Amino acid sequence: MRPADLVSHLTSEDTAAYLDRAVSESERARIEAHLGDCDACRSEIVDALRLLRGRSSGRRWVGGLGIAAAAAAVLVFVIRPGGLDSLPGSAYREAPITRAAAPTPITPRGAVLAVHSLAWTSVPLADRYRVRLFDASGAVLWEAEVRDTTAAAPRAVGLTPGVAYYWKVEARTGFDRWAASDLTPFTITRSVSK
Repeated sequence: MRPADLVSHLTSEDTAAYLDRAVSESERARIEAHLGDCDACRSEIVDALRLLRGRSSGRRWVGGLGIAAAAAAVLVFVIRPGGLDSLPGSAYREAPITRAAAPTPITPRGAVLAVHSLAWTSVPLADRYRVRLFDASGAVLWEAEVRDTTAAAPRAVGLTPGVAYYWKVEARTGFDRWAASDLTPFTITRSVSK
């Protein structure tokens, strides 16, 4: 580490430009070399990152400078191996929940006499469901988006007895975030006439 009196610190403009990725390659290399040696400037970067996380959805900086919080997080990991957990004063946090519960298909499953509707379990916080019906080759025969946990069987598709079909359902749990069920097979059994 260099003696403190020989180190000139980064300006707030340097820090903002670096976090916004608005610096040239040579300037970026100079800043990263400085951050590798200067605890004070590294601390300023961490403080800026914490400020970003506390702002509306973590995507805006004071003064209106746009920034992707993910880029700033990468910066911390590049400069200090181990990331935020290796910095003094950082507290342990549990890993975020990255996956919502998926819906579970209820009916039809396996061998069934007829298919009047498709039904599945609800998913907390889901605002809609996307259901798809496939043939044995994987081609989509029918799909729909509904708000309920059932969908009327598509009469126009004309399901044939003795043929294998598959279906799955996805729950929308957030903006462009879907949790999918497993692919569920079913076959309509042939009716026995007496």
